Order: sequence, then structure tokens, then C-alpha cells
Amino acid sequence: MPRYYSQRARLYSRPVSARIAIRLWLPPILWTAVIFAGSSEQFSSGHSEPWLLTMINSIIGHPLTPAQFGAIHFLIRKGSHLIEYGVFGALLFRAFRAERGGWNTRWAMAAVAVAAAVGGLDEWHQVFVPSRTASVTDVVFDAASAALAQMLFFRQ
Repeated sequence: MPRYYSQRARLYSRPVSARIAIRLWLPPILWTAVIFAGSSEQFSSGHSEPWLLTMINSIIGHPLTPAQFGAIHFLIRKGSHLIEYGVFGALLFRAFRAERGGWNTRWAMAAVAVAAAVGGLDEWHQVFVPSRTASVTDVVFDAASAALAQMLFFRQ
């Protein structure tokens, strides 16, 4: 085996201590708990609508029409998916990268795959919450958000 491959193999197989593994994997595990908490009854559209409407109306100083508020509410809810799964994708990439430097396609793909799986489980969970609806489109959007985070890592 050429020297290049043996150095590369060592780079990808360097052992990680338990303390480092906890430091790397605890944030994405805790963020997964935040994601699942967000798909509960308390964070459904029906529960967030009244306080969000009050907040927006007080910020802009006049009441919105139902159509205006509906559009803003939709954008805020989808924006939260973008942020929560973008952060999740970044945390997963960091955990897969461990103590190594740089960017690697395998780490990025693993982060997106795990984020998509969690997104799928999150939507499946919502099937059992009466005020929530599950959507395959949300899973795709969640995976795309995690992929966007990987592209931001790649630019560094």
C-alpha cells in the first residue's frame, strides 16, 4: 500500500477518547431532544398562532389580515425547520469529524443522512399528535437544511 493511503487510513481511524466522544456527541443528542420537543402539541401551529399574532401586531403597530398573517406564520415555521436542521447538520458534522480537521464528503453525507433520519422520525412522531400533521416535504426540507450546513462547512 502506498504511503499516501496509509497516512490517509490513519487520519480516518484515529481513536477518540470517551471524554472527547461525549463532548462531540452530546450536543447533537441534546439538539435531537429539542427537535422532538418542538414537534409536540405545545408547538403546534394552533398553539403558536395566538401569541405570534399578538407579537407581530405589536411590533408592526397594526393588525394583519388573516392572509398576511398566514403567509408570515408559514415562513416562520419553515424558517424554524431551516435553522433547527441546519444547526443539527453542523453539530453532526462536527461529531463525525471528531478531532480531525478539514472537510470530508463522508462526514458531510453521514451528517445529512442522520439529519434526514431524525427528520423522518420527527414527522412520524407527528402522526400521533392530534394537532400536528406529518409531511414528507418537511423531511426533504430538513435534509436540505442539513445539506446547506455542510456546504457552509465546505466553504471554510
